[in-house]
Amino acid sequence: MTNKEEATTLHVAATQGNTEDVKLFLSSKANHILKDNNHQTARSLAAKYGHRNVVELLLVKYKERDVNDGGVKKALEVAIKAKHPNVVEILLQKFPDPKLDISEMKKVASRSGKQIVERQGAFKIVWIDV
Repeated sequence: MTNKEEATTLHVAATQGNTEDVKLFLSSKANHILKDNNHQTARSLAAKYGHRNVVELLLVKYKERDVNDGGVKKALEVAIKAKHPNVVEILLQKFPDPKLDISEMKKVASRSGKQIVERQGAFKIVWIDV
């Protein structure tokens, strides 16, 4: 089922942070990589609105090919811009090197008043005021 923006019920549940509905749709084999008319997946929408639990549920469904399609980079960018450090941290924990250009992510972060630093191979978000 979709709405005028071609957002599926999974997109709506992810946007609202409704973990129970997300679980239900995923167990019903909902297409978790489908993009809406704004080219956003349910994962990116959950990241945008800071729904860490939903992001975690959706990450379980993603396979390596999904990670390499730029989706993790998009979700990270969205979470950084929306200032959701808990979502950024879970994305970096699950995919410490998700084939993203970390220098580009540092630029995105700095434009949003944040810094991404690397310590001993692990990335950490440092939130600063600019």
